Amino acid sequence: NLSEKVLKESKEVLKNQTSADLVFLDETLFQEIVEATTTAKVDQELSVFDFRVKVKSQNFLFSKSDLENLVKDFAVSQAPPDKKLWPESLKINFKRESIDFQSGKMVLNVKIESKIYSEIETDSLSKAISGKSLEETQILLENQPQIKDFKIKLRPFWVKRVPEKIRRIKIDINFTVD
Repeated sequence: NLSEKVLKESKEVLKNQTSADLVFLDETLFQEIVEATTTAKVDQELSVFDFRVKVKSQNFLFSKSDLENLVKDFAVSQAPPDKKLWPESLKINFKRESIDFQSGKMVLNVKIESKIYSEIETDSLSKAISGKSLEETQILLENQPQIKDFKIKLRPFWVKRVPEKIRRIKIDINFTVD
């Protein structure tokens, strides 16, 4: 159908012209054919004819970064006070609930998924393990509920105690996705 093809092409043109920092949702797009004309008459056979279509398109666009910041702020406010949001795990999905082009209002259902974690105070952890033996350090770290896994590297290899000087202790935190 030519009308469907024109609407599809019109949508693609709009998408391609939309700035990358704006969110374009197909489900918020409204399109209608406001005029269609042809040089051919009904039941007239022609090898070539003109077919012109005028399409009106409307869509709600919004700043991706503004929405992400709003969603992050909301997600952070919903997390327990002793937890932090893991930004790399944040997933945001939008679904249009209602739309009114006359009033310029749209209601979106936003689904947010994110991992949260307990913040690890590296300074206090360094103080807690300084001067401890390898065995004492392992026991202390195993009893930290926010630590899932750890590796202790003491150098040179014959050293059996964590350094006394905190500045000589290096703690690297790595996040993993379950």
